[in-house]
Amino acid sequence: VKLYNSANSDSIRMIENERKMARTAFIKGIPTAISYDTVRCGDQYGSVFELLEAKTMNEILVADLSRADELVREYAEFVKLVHHTVMNARALPSAVNTFADYLEIIRKYISDKCYDRSKTLFEKMPEDHHVVHGDFHMKNIMLTKEGPMLIDMDTLNEGNPVFDLG
Repeated sequence: VKLYNSANSDSIRMIENERKMARTAFIKGIPTAISYDTVRCGDQYGSVFELLEAKTMNEILVADLSRADELVREYAEFVKLVHHTVMNARALPSAVNTFADYLEIIRKYISDKCYDRSKTLFEKMPEDHHVVHGDFHMKNIMLTKEGPMLIDMDTLNEGNPVFDLG
């Protein structure tokens, strides 16, 4: 069960959005966990997932640094699989729009020059329909017996994979 901090209707909306994003990616061939139910636990709502016999890549790496080369290779191959996946136009939110919204949120913390340059880069980016996870790191990849599985699909977008480098 993945619980959300908010007890209001935003939690239900977020749960439904993440389920939709995960299914969209799964249909395109990206291994991911898909929730099959929504629950309430105290004043929180959550998604129910199948029980996975898995650990995150990060957990495995921290427990056994001698596997670093193997895990980094597997991570890189998985990143390539995800980033080479092309969505039907507008099947997912636009990464350009999502990251432009993020830019507005951090506006007061960055210089005018950095803001203007970033905004210009976003505006000049060509349309692209590759999968962008939006929070791609080893804590969001579960290693199962079948291989890697991407989780936390609520930030999924389509656009240039460069957005996952941030």
